[in-house]
Parts: sequence; structure tokens; C-alpha cells
Amino acid sequence: MVAGIVVGFVIAVVGVASFVRDVDRLVRTDGGRDLVADLEAGEYFLYDEDDGIDLGPVDVRITRVDDGLGVVPVDVEDGPSYDVAGTSGSAALSFDLPSAGNYRIETTTGVGEIASFAVGRDVGGPFAGVTRGLVIGGLVFVGGLVLTVWGAVQRGRARARSRAEAALERSRRAVEAAAGAVDDPE
Repeated sequence: MVAGIVVGFVIAVVGVASFVRDVDRLVRTDGGRDLVADLEAGEYFLYDEDDGIDLGPVDVRITRVDDGLGVVPVDVEDGPSYDVAGTSGSAALSFDLPSAGNYRIETTTGVGEIASFAVGRDVGGPFAGVTRGLVIGGLVFVGGLVLTVWGAVQRGRARARSRAEAALERSRRAVEAAAGAVDDPE
């Protein structure tokens, strides 16, 4: 049972550390400047790191450097967000890259301000690791509890069996002694 608590705590700490590392690994750029990043195929998010400043409309162009293939970003509502060590961001757009390669990401804002953006996968949030730790730790705890109860039941049965065998042996000896006394008329 204690192992479940310890395992859950360790997994939760590792999950939070993984979340912080994922946020640190995001590729960052300022609006109005091109960013070229080597990205794998799959879903990505463009995170707005401007702490709620109204940037007006944001124009984003994503093209593969090798052949100019364009990727169309999609607006995100209620997407992933983060707030770690003084860096916060929320997903403004998502996009799917069909294949790995170098992609150029161009961002411009409607108000002409330099805006901070980050590009990367879903960071999952710090509670993803904590939740995973609680679930796995809880399962190990319940498993330990089940094994403890099972062991206690088995131990109780073994003791009862031992007592029954001892009582049976005493009864057998008493019967033998009584039978011996009847056979021996002295």
C-alpha cells in the first residue's frame, strides 16, 4: 500500500517535470519575423504568449521550405495552455503537418505589434502527469490492499487448518489412549 503512494508520487513528479520540459522545448518567435523549424509530421499548435494583449487579427502562413507546400492553420477554442516559470501561453491555432521537414512559419498581427508565439505539440498541462501518477499510484495502492486482505485470509485459513489438525491429532491420541486402557485390563 505504501508502495502505491510512493509510486504515485514519483509518477506525478515525473509528469510535472515532463510538462515543464515540453514547454521549454517549444520553438518561439516574435510576430513579424519568420521562423524556420525542423518539425515532424503530426498535429501542432501555435501558442500566443502575449498574456492576453489584444493583437487584433493574426495572419499566419505555414509553408514547407523544400517545396513551398502550404499548410492551413485552424482556429482553436479551448485548446491547451500553460503557465510555467513566468512563461504562459494559450493555443490560438492548430495545424497538421503531412510530413516531416523544415517549415517556415510567418506571423503578423493586425495591430503591427511584435507578438510572441510558440510552436509545438500539445503540452498536455501539468495535471496530466499528476493525474497519471494518482491513477497508477491508486491502482498500485488498491492492488496492495487486495493482496494484504488475501494474505490475511490465507493466513487465517492456514491457522484454522493447523488448529483443526492439532485438535484431530489430540483426539486421535485420546482415542488411542482410551482404546489402550480398555485393551489392557490391569
